[in-house]
Amino acid sequence: MSQSNADEIDLGIIFTSLKNSFNNLLIRLYYAIQFLIKKWWVIGIILILGIASGYLYEKNIKPEKTTTIIIQTNFKSTSYVYSALNLLNYKILLCDKYSQNFMLELINKKFDIIVDTDLKSYSCCKKSFNFYMKNLLCKLNKNGVLITSINGMK
Repeated sequence: MSQSNADEIDLGIIFTSLKNSFNNLLIRLYYAIQFLIKKWWVIGIILILGIASGYLYEKNIKPEKTTTIIIQTNFKSTSYVYSALNLLNYKILLCDKYSQNFMLELINKKFDIIVDTDLKSYSCCKKSFNFYMKNLLCKLNKNGVLITSINGMK
């Protein structure tokens, strides 16, 4: 039986093709470096424009809007409310609306939502209620909302 040499591949051919591929890669790398050397000023301008536009974008971006809620809890439900609001990533401000430091805690703060379930029930008179409402409303943002319940207005 005679053996056919057509199916065999010489290792020399494989190494020659690998050598040619590597040489082509080196030639392309050389041309790329030559291009960068010749056009360095164009690349520099593009780089400077990119940095400047990124800086201006970051400078002019509007900050995230934050929403703050004031809640008065009843019937020892504070831990439930805290866990629910922490789950939603809300920032919680807990304060006693009847304390003398109530307005001091809210200095320079504005809110999108204020929730108070007992707006009127503990007010001794209309004058006291009006004073409290005036202070609450001045703490709301322009389109802020005051939320209460019907029982809280009795």
